[in-house]
Amino acid sequence: MLEVTWKGLKIIRREKVDSIFVVSDHYFELSALFISWMTGKKIVLWLPDVYYFPQQSNGRWEKILRRFLEPFLLRRMSKSLVTAEVTQEYYKEKYNLDTKVLPHSTNIQNYNRPKLKLFQRKETTMIMYTGGFTIAQQGAIMDLVNLINKFPDLKIKFTLCSIEPPDLVEKMGLSPGSNVVIRQADREEIPALQQSADILFLPFSFPDHGYSHHSILRTASPSKLPEYLVAGRPILVYAPAYTYYSRYARREGFGLVVDQPDPDLLREALIKLKNDQSLCVELTENARRVAEKYHDSAKVSDTLQKILL
Repeated sequence: MLEVTWKGLKIIRREKVDSIFVVSDHYFELSALFISWMTGKKIVLWLPDVYYFPQQSNGRWEKILRRFLEPFLLRRMSKSLVTAEVTQEYYKEKYNLDTKVLPHSTNIQNYNRPKLKLFQRKETTMIMYTGGFTIAQQGAIMDLVNLINKFPDLKIKFTLCSIEPPDLVEKMGLSPGSNVVIRQADREEIPALQQSADILFLPFSFPDHGYSHHSILRTASPSKLPEYLVAGRPILVYAPAYTYYSRYARREGFGLVVDQPDPDLLREALIKLKNDQSLCVELTENARRVAEKYHDSAKVSDTLQKILL
């Protein structure tokens, strides 16, 4: 933190800097705060998640510090940005704080529109998840894997493309097998990998899985969502009804939602996506529309520029 603060001060002395833009991660916001005190420069803080996030805190004292710092930091910022309206509502309710929405985005040009023939029924269906494998996804993903292994007649294979090494994923309880593939993928590979799948899986663990951070369940809007939306594959959302994922998918019609930790409902949804080509086309068209309207990186960049002016 001291090194970042020192480097930041040197840059401000050397360059014409009007404000400091910081993403809340690894305490960079504290460095920005010190720099602001010393230079008088304003701070714009972007919060990918709610600031007090118990899951990302490594110890008891860090959790206490984050809980203490959240209201202080947010009120010290000249502008605070969040990734979704639900997080905006959260901070309005909690601190009567006004924030602006800057959604996660992706370069839509990296993804080609799929041809409708790709949705024709296949003997074996490939369902894929791309992203981190943490406790926030672990329970929901294990439900899917257990279901696939229990019902081989479904003829479904699952691929997890994680940013974590495969050995770390295995330590968390997910092992490769005849129906499960685990691999590590670079970000550059993600578009092609997603478009090679038949279904994209968008999970969030339920309280039944032992994940009980209600504020995170309610507000989390991970950066993988825009990539899912433009991949041109039907999306299966498996998450509690009050999560951002479920509410957003139902409102915009871009995913088939299972909002209860019920294996029978999950199995029904998988069968529906395997067999209903018109539904798959409808979901992907809705997803592309949502991506172009809200998550196009060019449009989001324009929004950020207007916020910063």
